[in-house]
Amino acid sequence: MRIGVSLTRWHQSSIWTAIVQAQLRVSVAEGSVDLISIADDLSQAILDKASDGRGTTLSLSEQIAKKLGESIIDGRLQPGARVLEQEVSQQFEVSRGPVREALRILENEGLVRILPRRGAQVTQLSVDEVRHIYEIRAVLLGLAARTVAREGDEAAKQDLRNHADGLMEIARGGETPERYLRAGFGMTLWLTKHSGNTRLLRLLHSLTLQTRRYARAALATREDCLQSASLWQKLTQAILDGREEDAEQLARTVIQTALDRIVTYLG
Repeated sequence: MRIGVSLTRWHQSSIWTAIVQAQLRVSVAEGSVDLISIADDLSQAILDKASDGRGTTLSLSEQIAKKLGESIIDGRLQPGARVLEQEVSQQFEVSRGPVREALRILENEGLVRILPRRGAQVTQLSVDEVRHIYEIRAVLLGLAARTVAREGDEAAKQDLRNHADGLMEIARGGETPERYLRAGFGMTLWLTKHSGNTRLLRLLHSLTLQTRRYARAALATREDCLQSASLWQKLTQAILDGREEDAEQLARTVIQTALDRIVTYLG
């Protein structure tokens, strides 16, 4: 599979926006969360911040990093798996130089570790590492929720209500947990984007990508999805009512509840 260089040139951080778009491009029933639009909005927000509105081009190494990143996030490359330069260069029909740079990009985003004399390995986070990332995510999402409760306009708040209702539809419909996971990810990104804090958006975006692989354990059953959707509904109502403290606490609870299930799963 040979990679071309015909993409519009983006800043390196936009690789992860492109990954989000690929991960969220799933069909949704009428009335449920419009994940493609959410991903597009996020893409524009991060791109504008990263490049000050100037178009740039994904280099060859950045394109390879995007492809490998998608494989890691969707589980095709499992935690602990070796990522060999020679195999990747053969897969994409490129020299080892761009592959080496792609792996460094992935290392910077926490998706692989480059080990001396052993090459790259997909990160396998310990229970403590997962806990630490989720604790940071809880604080950041809480800040986003508090900000939207205080400063969000009525149109944005109504959109949030519609998205929360769509999330509950997916949970009640008994669809695959994977689809609910993607919808919940879209909700997180949408809420953070509407806080108006692009630094916060980029931070949460990166941390969420690092733990997407583990989030499946928190939404393994229909009951798990229903409980998560119920928490999102309560959070949404607090934001609509302008209850800043409640919104922040409920946002933290959304993340903490997921973390508790993941820690149990990881043992």
